[in-house]
Amino acid sequence: IAVGLLLFYPPFFRGLFFPQEMLFTHVLTSAVFLLFCLRKWRNGDASLIRGAMDWAVFALVSAYLLSLPGAVNVREALGGFYKILNYSMIYWLVREVAVNYRNSRILLSVLFASSLGVAIIGIASALGFVNYPGAFDGSIIMSTLQYTNATSIYMGIMSILGISLAVTEKKCCFKAIYTLATVLLMVVMFNAAAQGAWIA
Repeated sequence: IAVGLLLFYPPFFRGLFFPQEMLFTHVLTSAVFLLFCLRKWRNGDASLIRGAMDWAVFALVSAYLLSLPGAVNVREALGGFYKILNYSMIYWLVREVAVNYRNSRILLSVLFASSLGVAIIGIASALGFVNYPGAFDGSIIMSTLQYTNATSIYMGIMSILGISLAVTEKKCCFKAIYTLATVLLMVVMFNAAAQGAWIA
């Protein structure tokens, strides 16, 4: 549930592009990761690194850490390091939770539900039903992410995820829900029409 929460809420906090929201996320992710480490320790499992991907993530964090002493702007460098550390902790948490197909699908559904919420807020803002600052500028839907390119790419990637969930779903009612939700995402993606989305 904690990992699902970490995956669900970030897009609603202005995409975590701003320091105040990012600081809250650092604290929350660190707390969940600490609980995760304590749980592993109690179970007698002290290993974090198990494969090549884990080593790659560890190397990325290490590279950011090693670059701090020579940074031109130490504050910006620290901010970048904390972001990479935060993403790495989420990676390790997801890897630990997604141990089977069912859990992986639940986490993917959480990501998709989050993107659907972002799309609904964007469309509702464009129609004048919701007053969300920066979600609609009169012609382009930017929703909670508040950047055209970010919104468009996010909706494009999540549309691919929505199609995948629809295709692999066995129940017809859920298949229809995933399909209709993906259409809403694509409405926002096409409205933003950023070049990044076409590349994605």
